Amino acid sequence: ATTEIYTLSLHDALPISKRLMEQCVSTSLGMLIWKDGVVHKHTEAACDSKATNAIFVLPGFDPLLVGHEKRENGMIPAEHLRDIYNLQGIIKPVIIHKGQCIATWTVRKDTIYIKPFQADNKAACERAEKQIRNLTQCSECRYE
Repeated sequence: ATTEIYTLSLHDALPISKRLMEQCVSTSLGMLIWKDGVVHKHTEAACDSKATNAIFVLPGFDPLLVGHEKRENGMIPAEHLRDIYNLQGIIKPVIIHKGQCIATWTVRKDTIYIKPFQADNKAACERAEKQIRNLTQCSECRYE
């Protein structure tokens, strides 16, 4: 029996990276968008509604959270740093909407718990709930 090893060449990876960047509106510098191979400042003219309304469900210790100095990460509101990074070094799973972390989430005993940072984030969190249900196969969800 032979083992085949598949690798993704740089040539194959560039279109995938570009597609992901086009969906993301945030970097550590703040609200930016990648469009047509160029980074633009976030304005209504530069962004279409599909990109700005994208919901990302990130697991704990995701590279987007680990790879930045937490106080300088433009995705995280300063008042919610401790909601995401606790004093024991744990980095919680988050929901990102419009380039900002809007909630944390966790799973305990077949139940998803979502903790929105603000009441007006509930609609976006409900959209993220569908993604989390697909990932975890949990049947119940509660908001904290």
